[in-house]
Amino acid sequence: MNRLRTIVNIAICLLTICLNVTEQDLLAASENTADHVQQIIAHRGASAERPECTLSAFARAIEVGATAVEMDVRTTRDGKLYLLHDATLNRTTNGAGTASDNTLAQLKQLDAGSWFDKEYQGEQIPELREALKQCKTKIDVLLDLKEQGTTYAQQVAAEVIKYGDPKRTIVGVRSVEQALLFRKLLPAAKQLGLIPNPQSIAAFVDAKVETIRLWPAWLKDKSLVPQIKKLGAQLHLNGSTGLPNEVLPLLAHQPFSLSADDPATLIKTLKSLIQDRPRHCGYGAIPKLLPAYELPELALLVTPRTLHGSHTEKDGFGPTTALWYLKIVTPLYRQAGGEQPQFSVRLGSHEFAFSAALPFFQDTIDKP
Repeated sequence: MNRLRTIVNIAICLLTICLNVTEQDLLAASENTADHVQQIIAHRGASAERPECTLSAFARAIEVGATAVEMDVRTTRDGKLYLLHDATLNRTTNGAGTASDNTLAQLKQLDAGSWFDKEYQGEQIPELREALKQCKTKIDVLLDLKEQGTTYAQQVAAEVIKYGDPKRTIVGVRSVEQALLFRKLLPAAKQLGLIPNPQSIAAFVDAKVETIRLWPAWLKDKSLVPQIKKLGAQLHLNGSTGLPNEVLPLLAHQPFSLSADDPATLIKTLKSLIQDRPRHCGYGAIPKLLPAYELPELALLVTPRTLHGSHTEKDGFGPTTALWYLKIVTPLYRQAGGEQPQFSVRLGSHEFAFSAALPFFQDTIDKP
């Protein structure tokens, strides 16, 4: 855990140099994670540890402490609601072809677990009602609606009312029409806008959708997150691994909710940020920090002053171990747009410091 915290600390310090946010924003995103991230969503259940979209994956999400579980809702040939991400059976079952061409009885005969691990042989494709009963009183349910239409919407709403809890249901809507329809059918439920493109943000918010999902690739457009917040909506961002190198850039945007295939690791990462925020890359590291400055400007102003990455004496780290972790963190820094960083190691104090935009990378970190 100490090593994980050290990686997180170093990564935040590097990110404060290169992300287009103020240092206050990034530190708030890490230090006050509990205040900003209100939902930790297990994507298709705990799908990194269990076969996705199965009762086993949902049970694991509950066990590790996720606050919501996401599931994909489809209709069988005989009109029953079942859970499967893909439209076809090939990837996650021992069947083949279009899943919805089958009756529920036919789907129930398939093995939806062995593809993941032999331990889960015999795991079935669940009905929506089974998952709703399993999750009721234990965890919020996010329904990713894979179909459109009034009949489908009415059937989903009826099952939520009968077997689940509308107040703990999040409806993942894919069109404004669907959002308006579910607002009538499930007025107590929350809605997450699975928007088709950034241009539709305003329309979804106008339809009273509380939270908007942005794909990570869309975050290159720096206007989208401010637009969502200005309109009064909340932000959802998708992740996968839950590891620090994935989570830290997302936290810079202060999302309301995050999803991961591995919610246990995401929770571990967030707890690490709360419990052990960086002590040496705060305001003291950049004297007279002015809120008006963007970080690229600040980096130029303070260079060649050092930004302290981590004081690791109490954790027993030496220079060799620190350099090894720098190899992990530096690609994150560079992907975010930073120039090749210089670092210095002060032997004796074990305090490792970084300077922005100095050409020292090849001669140090890249050495075997």
